[in-house]
Amino acid sequence: MSELELTVEALKLCIQPEILEQALSRVKSASADQGNANSMDDQTLERVIGLHLLNAGMPTHIKGYRFTITAIRLLLQEPDMADGITKWLYPEVARIHDSTPSRVERAIRHGIEVAWSRGDLAIHYDYFRNTVDGARGKPTNSEFLTRMAYLTRERPAA
Repeated sequence: MSELELTVEALKLCIQPEILEQALSRVKSASADQGNANSMDDQTLERVIGLHLLNAGMPTHIKGYRFTITAIRLLLQEPDMADGITKWLYPEVARIHDSTPSRVERAIRHGIEVAWSRGDLAIHYDYFRNTVDGARGKPTNSEFLTRMAYLTRERPAA
């Protein structure tokens, strides 16, 4: 069974089947067009990012989930923001969500902590390989956001 088939089976337990099928068909068609995040419309891009976050173990009900999706979308649009996560990215996410940069940072960090404690180790290894320091146990916000942006760009089919 392929990785995509396993993901679909796992998500069927969490998401209504018709919504999942719509998302996957849009992802597949967008992926077939060009094979990268630039070929996706906004809804499809958000779904792909959401599928990656769900795979990583981040629950959808926490603020960090919404903030993380917005941060990854911004990183895909403007990759140079990765050089100024605290100076540029958090303030922009805060502006979009009518919050503060410190709340954005904390909510994203909390989302990563939850994902790391609840998520599947095999998926974490697949997504992050050896980029995460074993002594720390989880990636930093910057490592997580930039890696997820990379995965969204390179693996749009989640």
